[in-house]
Amino acid sequence: MRYGHISLFTAACCFLAWTALAQGPDAPASLKRFSDFPKVDVKLLLGGEILAQRGTATKFPNGISAQFCFTMPIPPAETARLLQDWDSTGVSGTNVYAHAVLHPPGGPGDFKKFHLDTTQGPTRWLVEKTLAVGSGASELNLSRGDAQHLGACVKKSPNAQGVSGCWTAMLAERAAAFQRNGFNGVAPYDAAETPFNQIEQLRSMLREQTKVVEELSPVLVGAGLVHGTGDAPRLTPFHYWSLFSANHHAVVNLGAIYSVAVADHYQVLDAEYYVSDGYYAATTLYEIWPIPIAGGTASLVWRGDFYVTPMMSFLKGLERIAYGAIMIQEIKHEIRMFQAYPGAQADTRPTAGLYLP
Repeated sequence: MRYGHISLFTAACCFLAWTALAQGPDAPASLKRFSDFPKVDVKLLLGGEILAQRGTATKFPNGISAQFCFTMPIPPAETARLLQDWDSTGVSGTNVYAHAVLHPPGGPGDFKKFHLDTTQGPTRWLVEKTLAVGSGASELNLSRGDAQHLGACVKKSPNAQGVSGCWTAMLAERAAAFQRNGFNGVAPYDAAETPFNQIEQLRSMLREQTKVVEELSPVLVGAGLVHGTGDAPRLTPFHYWSLFSANHHAVVNLGAIYSVAVADHYQVLDAEYYVSDGYYAATTLYEIWPIPIAGGTASLVWRGDFYVTPMMSFLKGLERIAYGAIMIQEIKHEIRMFQAYPGAQADTRPTAGLYLP
């Protein structure tokens, strides 16, 4: 029954799309100004289509990006709120084992849902790789402090429960550092032979996206991810952690979501500042405009995904194109799941919990 409202919304909007085109804001013109979409047909998007475009090649060797455009059957404020509240734990096709909110100042209590089940292949892999940290070898993204903590901790409790507790303590420390100092307080991955500052790499990648950064500067500058001029107010983030499966590996991440109202629309930044494996860091940007339809307001959403991943430096030509195509299909599936989430059914939910200045 979860998907029923999507088909009803699509049917209604196909019939009423001319209303949105005639009365809506000039969001398509804004999209043409900064996005990779030269043309946006709002009628098709209201009918259920998702536009997708792999990011153009850049000088940044470790980066890959993609852009998307779609609609939601709820107003922009509700869409922004849903991006913050969406919990895809247990949703088919998302491979999310656990997801939870982090409450500043935070602590191990926010990780009560964190549990590594060794009966599952991906989580068993993470347990094994964590136990290997004590021997001085690791395939995980760790700082020297992380490696020392995990190595000493797992020696005391070399089992799944003990490893889960060791990760909980380490993640709580990382989250607390971010809550105190933002992106500048994120410890780099320097436990390996070659130190890697994932936040500076993410900033370098974004600096090549000049049009996107200019358009989304209110949320990017407000979050402190990019530097700007003037006195842009600092935004209050919504903190979270997740445990999920990617490429048959269990992956742990820490993230922060920032939202800001800009005139009649919203901008949202979802930044993963710590990722245990698979990629180094990622940010997903959204700009959300209102689309008036008969009887209510829908949302036109632009989404840009920017990943810093070690794999990309080894992929060339067709391999890089194939990787990008797989990435697009996975994100489109995620968008479909987001559109089908129960909270997107109607304009009935309060916006009081949205983290806005």
